[in-house]
Amino acid sequence: MKGQKLTAENLRSTYLKVPLLSITEAIQQVPNSWTHLSFCPISLPPYITLPSGWTTNDLAAIKVYTSPCRLYDALNEALRTEKINEIQPWFSYLKLFDTAINKIPPVKRRYCRGIRVAPDSSYKIGTVITWWGVSSVSTNRSVCKNFASLHSGGCCGSLYDIKSISARNITNYSLYPGEAESILLPGTKVKIIKIELDSMSRVYVIDVEAISPDSTDGTVTVKSTTTTTSTPPLDFTAVLPLSTATSNKR
Repeated sequence: MKGQKLTAENLRSTYLKVPLLSITEAIQQVPNSWTHLSFCPISLPPYITLPSGWTTNDLAAIKVYTSPCRLYDALNEALRTEKINEIQPWFSYLKLFDTAINKIPPVKRRYCRGIRVAPDSSYKIGTVITWWGVSSVSTNRSVCKNFASLHSGGCCGSLYDIKSISARNITNYSLYPGEAESILLPGTKVKIIKIELDSMSRVYVIDVEAISPDSTDGTVTVKSTTTTTSTPPLDFTAVLPLSTATSNKR
């Protein structure tokens, strides 16, 4: 991979080339500078029955991503640099996470996403935006509004209304099932349809539509952060007691 230029288009094909490791081995590839990883739960309760075709590593990869150890912060920070030297240590985890996510069927519908960051000047109607990070979206608008709301002064949050055919619902595998969370994998591209500012809530409402991967006209990159399957919910509370009803990721 030396000298290779990483793009949103080749990101997935690049990390899928690495060997498929266990969740423990994948986490060990991540730089030691991120100390919170030692608190990530990577084991499953012994009584869990795996969905057909799943491994314990598949489930653990999603569980770790949704956990309060904030692995998602470090992962998305690395992805948004767009630099291969920053992202490469995450390739093994990304492959494991991708493998698990793709065992969940995509659902075509409208989703929402809330972040406490205003859109920058690149957000113009008709522009195609690349989301380099893993994007958490939801079918519960109240959850999205909470993530977008500013609880102190300043301007402004963003509430995305997303039309997608590729989001995959992880509700039954998440530590926070109440968030009705679905996942868009890194490198997702969306087209800006409409932007409006709700002055009362100080939140921009941004209507976007996922586009086909080969559509690149007007593409810009966004670094700032921020329906169901038949499988029964999995109880992870024995592994990691939860202190709050919702997570902080987006």
